[in-house]
Amino acid sequence: MPPSFSIIVPVYNEEQRIHKTFASITTFYAQGYFPNLEIVFVDDGSKDRTADLVRGFTCPAKVRLVTYGQNRGKGHAVKRGMLEATGGI
Repeated sequence: MPPSFSIIVPVYNEEQRIHKTFASITTFYAQGYFPNLEIVFVDDGSKDRTADLVRGFTCPAKVRLVTYGQNRGKGHAVKRGMLEATGGI
């Protein structure tokens, strides 16, 4: 069953902050408004361990990582995430 709702999270060198962001999203998820949720992290060419940390995240919601090698800007990351998302909203 495809997700009903997708959250797109563009990230770039977020190693120091990514856990707080993920905690906020999982708190939102736990409220039960969107039980069939997908979280799409889009790594915009980070040079730190951001992608590795995202790969280690576990959550009842579907967590995906989209990554590409070169930094192309936040707009590109958001667009790429929207194209990769499978949720209806």
